[in-house]
Amino acid sequence: MRSAVVLLLIACAAPVLWRIWRSEAAWWRVRDAGEIRIGIDPSMQPMSFYAANGWDGWDADLSAALAADLELRLVVIPVGYDARYDALQAGRIDLYISAATPEEVGDIGWSAAYLDVGPRLIAPSVAAISNVDQLAGRRVGVALGGAADRSARHWERRIAGMRRIAVEDDTAVLHDLQAGRMDAAVVAGDAALRFGCPVTRSGDAGRWHCVAIAPMPYAVAARMSEARLLREVNAALQRLRAQDLPSRLRAKWFPSVSVP
Repeated sequence: MRSAVVLLLIACAAPVLWRIWRSEAAWWRVRDAGEIRIGIDPSMQPMSFYAANGWDGWDADLSAALAADLELRLVVIPVGYDARYDALQAGRIDLYISAATPEEVGDIGWSAAYLDVGPRLIAPSVAAISNVDQLAGRRVGVALGGAADRSARHWERRIAGMRRIAVEDDTAVLHDLQAGRMDAAVVAGDAALRFGCPVTRSGDAGRWHCVAIAPMPYAVAARMSEARLLREVNAALQRLRAQDLPSRLRAKWFPSVSVP
């Protein structure tokens, strides 16, 4: 009886131990090689593109910083957007970094988000607006015909006293917000980043408060079975955040407009 129990425990533990061993072995293979192979799609300015000096953009800078933090040599392998998961699952690359939004696909795992390019609701900090439901009685600016405009039309029908004000583009929206002609604004993620909004969350930009209303995160992709590698990537991203790398990349790749 005791032998049967022991065999049952071994049988139950074996798959778990195999996954742990496989994950650790993959990480030490990367360490022993001394390099991290990162797959890219260089067709997404300003995130990932080719310039005169080679691969450039937010993701290029992030990848270089990530490899340096992990003390590994960076190897860049163009794979293209449609082939990114096949390249990971076939073991041609260790990570994929090119404006990738997490999704459930086979044996693909994701790091924590390093950037959110979803739209933001922006209002003066003193207005204490932290969600859409607090727009009652407010003038809300949007760019005519955009996704924010469509959302604002819906809010206008259900939020008492909210008035949608549509202008030609996000630049005009932010200008009117700063001039006091609007109480709040909803703008695309790139415009919000140029305005100084935090890169991955809600937060303050000068005297303005930014609220992420429809997250669109970018993250690093790896094989889910290589959990140790993903843990190391997340730890490195956390260290890079502590060094204020995201803010420096925002200033470089999404140069800010004036935030009074």
